[in-house]
Amino acid sequence: MSAVKQEQKCLAHAIQEYCGCNVFVCYQCGRCSAGCPVAFAFDWQPRQLIRLIQLDRWADVLAAHTPWLCASCLTCAARCPQGLDVAKVMDAIRMLVRQEGCPIPEPVVEAFHTTFLDMIRQRGRQHELSLMARFKLRGGGLGKDVPLGVRMLGKGKLRLSGQRAGQGGVLARIFAQAGGKPK
Repeated sequence: MSAVKQEQKCLAHAIQEYCGCNVFVCYQCGRCSAGCPVAFAFDWQPRQLIRLIQLDRWADVLAAHTPWLCASCLTCAARCPQGLDVAKVMDAIRMLVRQEGCPIPEPVVEAFHTTFLDMIRQRGRQHELSLMARFKLRGGGLGKDVPLGVRMLGKGKLRLSGQRAGQGGVLARIFAQAGGKPK
């Protein structure tokens, strides 16, 4: 049993420690699932995932694809009659997956996330062409989108070079406070 599971026998308490959300307020009305714009892609609907947490089903929750596909649009939180912020719960699950050393069910999503944050750390802002090139190099499939990239360049939708933000010290402090390692 891992350190978190030994200290926090209950998954719901581990989630609450991360995000401050008490999943036991959920009475399974289903409004979060009904309003979710990406629910069609989930393996567990938001209400089902909350129920798995309530039932302390660590293995199912930590292996779920749903938290990695969540768009964090907050539609679920806006619709919840109990005020449960399901998007925060999804964030907490992602944190637990990393802490537990579990395999990330959606490695492409993780690769994009890591690439995006690395570029923000380095440049202070995004440059779409660089972001996609780095992401494709990291996640594979670089050649697949080259024709689309060429068409976008031809229409002036992509810039060949990007700008750097002038607030490097501020960004380093933000990443340090968030627990990220500035480069």
